[in-house]
Amino acid sequence: MKLYAQLLSAHAVPESRGRQYRLYLYEPIKEMIRRLALQVFTVFRVSSKFASLFFVLISPCMKQSYGQYENVWAFGEGAGFDFNSGSPIFKATNISASEGCASVCDPNGQLLFYTEGYHIWDQNGNLMPNGKELLGSISNFSFNPTSSTTQGALIVPMPGNAHKYYVFSLTAWEVNPPSAADKLYYSIVDMNLNGGLGDVEASAKGILMDSSLTEMMTAAVGNHCNVWLLVANHFENKLKAYAITDAGIDFSPVISDLLPANYGSFQGNIKVAPNNKRIAINRVGVGLYDFNPATGTATGIAALIRNPPQAGRGDLAFSPDNSKLYTSSLSELNDGGNAHLYQFDLNSNDSATMVNSKLAVGDYFMQAMKSGPDGKVYTCSPSTGIGVINYPNLAGAACRYMPNAHTAWAFSFPNTVAVIKRDTVFTYQTVSAGCFANVNLLPLRANDTTGWNYEWNTGVPGPSFISVDRPGTYWVSYRTPPCNFNVDTFYVSFPNGVLPDIHIQNACKGFDNGKAWVSTYPGDTVTYHYIWQNELEDTLSLTDTLQKVPSGNYILHVITAHCDTTLSFFLPEEEHKVSFQADSIICQGTELTLYNTSDSSFTQFYWDLGDNNHSQLRNPVHIYKQSGSYEIRLIGIGLICEDTAYKTITVDSLLPGSFLTQPDSICVGQSISFYPQIGSTTLHLHWQFGDGLEMISSYKNKIQHAYEVAGIIPVRLNIQFRVCPDTYFIDTVYVYRIPEIDLGTDAGLCINDASILLQNLQKPSGNYHQLWNTGDTTESLKVVHPGMYSLTVRTEPLGCSNTATIEITKDCYIDIPNAFTPNGDGVNDYFFPKQLSAQKITQFKMKIFNRWGELIFETNKKDSRGWDGQFNGKPQPEGTYVYIINAEINGTRPEHYQGNITLIR
Repeated sequence: MKLYAQLLSAHAVPESRGRQYRLYLYEPIKEMIRRLALQVFTVFRVSSKFASLFFVLISPCMKQSYGQYENVWAFGEGAGFDFNSGSPIFKATNISASEGCASVCDPNGQLLFYTEGYHIWDQNGNLMPNGKELLGSISNFSFNPTSSTTQGALIVPMPGNAHKYYVFSLTAWEVNPPSAADKLYYSIVDMNLNGGLGDVEASAKGILMDSSLTEMMTAAVGNHCNVWLLVANHFENKLKAYAITDAGIDFSPVISDLLPANYGSFQGNIKVAPNNKRIAINRVGVGLYDFNPATGTATGIAALIRNPPQAGRGDLAFSPDNSKLYTSSLSELNDGGNAHLYQFDLNSNDSATMVNSKLAVGDYFMQAMKSGPDGKVYTCSPSTGIGVINYPNLAGAACRYMPNAHTAWAFSFPNTVAVIKRDTVFTYQTVSAGCFANVNLLPLRANDTTGWNYEWNTGVPGPSFISVDRPGTYWVSYRTPPCNFNVDTFYVSFPNGVLPDIHIQNACKGFDNGKAWVSTYPGDTVTYHYIWQNELEDTLSLTDTLQKVPSGNYILHVITAHCDTTLSFFLPEEEHKVSFQADSIICQGTELTLYNTSDSSFTQFYWDLGDNNHSQLRNPVHIYKQSGSYEIRLIGIGLICEDTAYKTITVDSLLPGSFLTQPDSICVGQSISFYPQIGSTTLHLHWQFGDGLEMISSYKNKIQHAYEVAGIIPVRLNIQFRVCPDTYFIDTVYVYRIPEIDLGTDAGLCINDASILLQNLQKPSGNYHQLWNTGDTTESLKVVHPGMYSLTVRTEPLGCSNTATIEITKDCYIDIPNAFTPNGDGVNDYFFPKQLSAQKITQFKMKIFNRWGELIFETNKKDSRGWDGQFNGKPQPEGTYVYIINAEINGTRPEHYQGNITLIR
């Protein structure tokens, strides 16, 4: 069962109001000073002595103090230490943490906020407005879910953002419900909120990161301006390292194996050495690991205390110089013995030697241990309260452990604050070049493989060298671990002259119009002489210019009082072409735009438009008044070359279009043929037939269209040309109506019934003729026998005809089904005659018998639903049943039916 932190001191010591003032130079100010320095070198060309002095003056400003971030501790039940005066002075806080806790200060050592992972208090001891219940309502847990975690809270300043902080929360293994245990969350505190007192961002509160973890959590500074968040998976005994950078949290951790000595318990502590190159874990046993701050990987090197007979854990602390490790184990108490504070000497780097260096420097179990900003290690024992190791770098008793230095006790001290140290380092060199020599400049740490982001002010990436042949100031910037910004500056001079630049104007292919000349560096006072030669060593010029030569290889001799050199160069040739774009086909009378696509070497243009018209515009617009073909010519003249381009265009003329119909009158449902009359420049035909239907065709043959509606219908043909505007033609077709026939619904004849009179209920208008299939041509037809009867009606003037048929049936019978399925699906659920002879049934009675002759259903209602397959409210089994139906038709003729019906389920 865990103990809870308590403050046992009877009297509180007043908080120290002392302050330490230090100068901090952040990155924007550093960059401003760096650029100012480079401007001084460039403009005034300061001497080496002055330049060195300048950097001596500004270098102290480049260092920033980082120890103040842990100058105030908040822990236990309302406890705290303030180290700003140099020694810890009690400070009252409002924290309530049985174990896990964390606090952070600003760079001046002034408290910002503190937390036990579930609540966040500001520097005044007030809960931040959004800093309550970071992981949700407390009703989800049996108690505060993080304060009972050995390392349940961690604060990490956000890289690249001076006013934001990550707060990591780790729930304890005994949290109820179990599904909420061993989980890692994070929140973000923005110190610009809440009037500068800070608050949790609403969109970054209690975000789940990982699960199935132990209660160990801390952070280590990486080698690339990053921080490693370290946690351990319980079931797989793995260390997880999450990278935190300027870009945020990388949620794909680096995984490392842990030593067997560190497996078996949810509880434990993990500590990082001050140099971030080693970590130690006290979980059942004590394991020591090499830690790579560049990759986040850990490698086990020694089990300093192996798994004891009974599982236990304690805390750990490294000495400030990384040479000693202090630890204690609860397992000794569990075994009935006396627990000790142990010191291990880590200087040998040999695992066996380090294990054998174990030395007891105290006689009690240490529940909590932490290195203080004053260079001492503070401990807490349930037996003695808070103690101190005064000289933790010294071996054995020389470390001077005092077991009860403070009359207080706590279960845990605040977790480590991992702060990225961002420093700027300036270096400066002067370089003097020889005769016309290029100077290779190399970064001072180019061979250091830990550096990154090398970049020269010339834009060349490093860490390779750059070659310069001009005087001036050059610098390269780069990063080195853990987060140093380096600037190496080089001032280069050429006292014997700077090699002149050769400038070349290419020759046009096939012409002797090439040119070359030299220019000297501005401010250069050296006198130069020149000799230009071709590859046959014929002298062509003694001035600073060579001109009117073809493409080829040439030699330039540069002569001064102290330095001579010979330069070979090739004078290239160029081939430039003029070109233009224009529509190949245009319509007569429309504008044609000529788009000049020649390259920029041409500066003058002459157009021959092919119809005795000319232009000197770059992109002329022209109208051709007559149809035909025209050749356009463009002549381009430039500084180097001249060229000509040609293109032929076609000017189309407008032609009218029409169509013929055959025939021009039809009945509904018949087709009309359309014959287009068009010219050779037509591209598409768009037909609109007047009945809502359209068609697009690209051929000139006839097309056919059938009409389903009557009337006088206009037909439109839209004619699309290649480039000319569309035209259209309209004509009319006549579509006559098909006569309508309505003989009524099918009817039935019964015995002794009267005859049925058939006639067209929809008489057509105008002249028409009727013909019955009996040969009669009368308006009506008397029917006395069942059968199929049809009527054909033909109208004038085109003889449009229509035929309708009606069936006269015998209507004196009862339709009885032979099976039914009473399954409640709404289909065929009842047994009953489907038809009762069009209501001519005057009497009706139906009985159903099972196979044993038992009457199970009876009805005399014509409108009954029938038998539902049940007897006395019980469904009857599948099988065959007997029905007897007695009926009377028209009150005169009795009918008797008997048969079998099949019940199907």
